[in-house]
Amino acid sequence: SAPAKILVVDDTPQNVKLLADLLTVKGYAVVTAASGPEALERVAAERPDLVLLDVVMPGMSGYEVCRKIRENPATGILPVVMVTALDPSQERIKGLEAGADDFLTKPINQPELLARVRSLLRIKEFYDTVQSQAAQLAEWNKTLEQRVEEQVAQLERLGRLKRFFSPQLAELIVSGDTDDPLKSHRREVTVVFLDLRGFTAFAETSEPEEVMGVLREYHAAMGRLILEHEGTLERFTGDGMMIFFNDPVPVPDAPERAVRMAVAMRARVDELLVKWRRRGYDLDFGIGIAQGYATIGAIGTSFRVSSPRLYAHVNRERAKALGVPISEVFDTLQAFFGNLYVNDFLKFGRVYRVQTEAEMQYRSKPEDISKIYVRAVNGQGPSMIPLDTVVTAEFTSGPDPVTHFNGFNTALVLGAGALGFSSGQVLEALERVAREVLIPQGYGIDWSGISYQERLVGQQSVFAFAFGLLMVFLVLAAQYESWTVPFAVILAVPFGVFGALSAVWLRGMTNDIYFQIGLVTLIGLAAKNAILIVEFANHRHEAGMSPEQAAIEAARLRFRPIIMTSMAFILGVVPLVFATGAGAASRQSIGTGVFGGMLAATFLAIFFVPLFFVLVRKLSQRVRGREKGAESVTPAHSQMEGEP
Repeated sequence: SAPAKILVVDDTPQNVKLLADLLTVKGYAVVTAASGPEALERVAAERPDLVLLDVVMPGMSGYEVCRKIRENPATGILPVVMVTALDPSQERIKGLEAGADDFLTKPINQPELLARVRSLLRIKEFYDTVQSQAAQLAEWNKTLEQRVEEQVAQLERLGRLKRFFSPQLAELIVSGDTDDPLKSHRREVTVVFLDLRGFTAFAETSEPEEVMGVLREYHAAMGRLILEHEGTLERFTGDGMMIFFNDPVPVPDAPERAVRMAVAMRARVDELLVKWRRRGYDLDFGIGIAQGYATIGAIGTSFRVSSPRLYAHVNRERAKALGVPISEVFDTLQAFFGNLYVNDFLKFGRVYRVQTEAEMQYRSKPEDISKIYVRAVNGQGPSMIPLDTVVTAEFTSGPDPVTHFNGFNTALVLGAGALGFSSGQVLEALERVAREVLIPQGYGIDWSGISYQERLVGQQSVFAFAFGLLMVFLVLAAQYESWTVPFAVILAVPFGVFGALSAVWLRGMTNDIYFQIGLVTLIGLAAKNAILIVEFANHRHEAGMSPEQAAIEAARLRFRPIIMTSMAFILGVVPLVFATGAGAASRQSIGTGVFGGMLAATFLAIFFVPLFFVLVRKLSQRVRGREKGAESVTPAHSQMEGEP
């Protein structure tokens, strides 16, 4: 904190200097004044913490200065110490009556002066603290109602958020200490899944009060343990619960917390199972734990195993006894409770379809079956009987919707990959889960739509890339009339591939179909720069230059054209790299790969292509030299064999 400020007032310069030096050495800030009016000006301007005031001064005495200080409300509590060489017994009373806090006599006793200064400054500090707290309290009282309203509104927001998020996440959202929890991110998580085995059968055969009682005890026990171990309840549907650790709320030692929570849940549910079995409830408990990076970002299905439905039971024996054809029963149900196509008719030049269906108020309840009649034919002649005579309805549950794929009952699953994982990795993860969970239980997994096409294509992109390289090689071989020179061009392509992969990796993108199309495009773009150098070097070499000289000359002469054309293309691809709007993902994937590949093919490959040309030419010359040597040796041997 800043040092205390002391105002020294005395008309004698020697006394002022003595007191100022003494107080400055002790660490105080000193301000001086030589008269009463100047002292009042200093008090108003400098706001000192204590005043050492001489009594006898020309013009305005120290007593008058002290009274002026006390009259001002802003300085009414400012500590004032009177200093005088007069009779202390008489002057002390005058000083106290003027409002002084203490009194010192000259010559001044230094230890006494410092002790009184410290004592009065301490009192002044306490007073300032009390005043500051009083002002703060007054300010709080003014804004108390507003702050209470803000706190109540925050609690209401927190209560609403807790309906959809875990308490920890809701508090973080309200306080603003977390990012958007729905924003894609990549983090290692531990997932715990809970399940009450036998609950479905129990719910179908027990009273609703019993089912709700079991769920109430189960949810209360599990909820306390989830909060205790700082897990995030992702969702719960009846008896099933899924708890996340380390996402969206980061926690240390997520796997250990999950295991500890699972053990505690096992022990707590064992206690509940004893109670439930005494009531006759046949239930059990299962826990699953998984750890890793979430490969599948979102997955769901419209298939529901226990969708509510109304089952119409036809008493076939009674219907036969009453002479009611079974087909009439089903046709009547369809005509009134569903819809039955009758025929078409023409009206005003248009075709209209005739369909029968009962009004809403006559088909909204199962009891409405009794309002419908069906014809019965027996020995007494035809008669109309209520439909509920042979049909009874009851509420059940079952799978919905029931779809078929390749002749099998199926459940359609839709999903998407998590951040940082490609669609191929997601399909592999689903197949791995299917092998571990579905196939042992007699189920299978198959693909449709774009997923089927991706699995069908598989790694064919590699063959497409290799075929593109082969075509470029064959065209160059025909152009140069050589099987070796094209290798100097083809060896520049890996630089483009490296640049493309690096650019996609830096932007956190995946190896999708659009990026693979860009890779095939890079074959020609990377080869184009190499062709400019190899073509010129090949002509120089055929004109008589050595491979080294031809390569250096070609690189020097073709450097500027390569840079100009490549930079023009690279800058033209920039809008694709930062594309927005509909279809931006595909444009960004192609643009990023081509942009990075061309940068590497331009600024890296340009220094290696001359080297590749020299190596290929020297290797070609060495192979030709061996072939010529073999041809020259073979006739000599033939001649020696023919001599007698």
